[in-house]
Amino acid sequence: MCEAELENHGTLMDDWSEHISWLWTRCQPEGNRGYIADWDQMIRKIRRGNPTEDQPQVEEEIEAAVLEVGLDDGEDADVALIAAAEGGISNDVSDDLPNDVSNNVPNDVSDDLPNDVSNNVSNDVSNGVFNDNNHNVGGDQGPSGGAVA
Repeated sequence: MCEAELENHGTLMDDWSEHISWLWTRCQPEGNRGYIADWDQMIRKIRRGNPTEDQPQVEEEIEAAVLEVGLDDGEDADVALIAAAEGGISNDVSDDLPNDVSNNVPNDVSDDLPNDVSNNVSNDVSNGVFNDNNHNVGGDQGPSGGAVA
């Protein structure tokens, strides 16, 4: 973290300190209550203006490498870079298609269907459903002979 970020973080911690201490005494199990001393020690350092006191200094280049700052992880790769890496494969598929594709996909499918489709769909479904008890369609039959829901 840079000094400005540490200062902002220290300010937040100082603002929260009273609430943390109050919550700690009420919410932590007995065995953990002693650890509040670590929090109090950090707050004392922050209030003195030395949040990194007694901490080893880390070179920013090493810190950036460890935190992977600026790492090329592929999230920011652009289309041209990807195409170059894939051996010049174009992402624009319009180059692979003819200019007039209307012959390939018919818009009028009426040639495939007969004009009178009434032979294919019957409006009379009585051939498949029986209303008397002699032809059970499954399930319990009610007193009127129909299936009970």
